[in-house]
Amino acid sequence: MVLYALSNRTSVTRVGFAAGLKCGGSVERNRLKRLMRESYRGKAAGILPGYDLVFSARPAPVLPLYGEIEKEMGYLIRKLNLATPGQESVKANGREEET
Repeated sequence: MVLYALSNRTSVTRVGFAAGLKCGGSVERNRLKRLMRESYRGKAAGILPGYDLVFSARPAPVLPLYGEIEKEMGYLIRKLNLATPGQESVKANGREEET
């Protein structure tokens, strides 16, 4: 997965999800996008406002699991310093997760 981020000079964060043709057929691509949307939903509260974000799936031999996508998304958000300062843990799916 790749994350593209650009400041949009507003107080709103806009998000897009993409999966190209090389990621598989329409069923696989739509499943990837659904998994990415669900993973983002749990992390949205801990992301700085004012950015345009695009999460792009990359081809893989097998369809990744939800936990793998969630872990990768958290890593990308931290790598680009988009996490809210002081946000030490994000509650996702009823459990605490260190970020």
